[in-house]
Amino acid sequence: MIKAIILDFGSVIYKAKWEKMNDFFFEKNGFNILVGGAKDQELIRIYTESDVGKEDFKKFFLRIKPDLEDIEKVIKDYKEGYSKFKVINRELL
Repeated sequence: MIKAIILDFGSVIYKAKWEKMNDFFFEKNGFNILVGGAKDQELIRIYTESDVGKEDFKKFFLRIKPDLEDIEKVIKDYKEGYSKFKVINRELL
């Protein structure tokens, strides 16, 4: 019997509908989370590294909005949006 453990779901098994996720997140928190086209190279670096577990997502959100009062809520909303707007990567399957 072959058993496998898959450790990386993001952009491999699932794809996110980022525009819908951003709209959902903006409605809940009042700011955008899309980094495509951003001029802030440090923000892009933080996002890229947090996406693969090298940085804490808290640092990403605080870079966008340093005056966040409830970072745990923001992270919860991000995870909820990702869960809500992910689709199976049919090409991979």
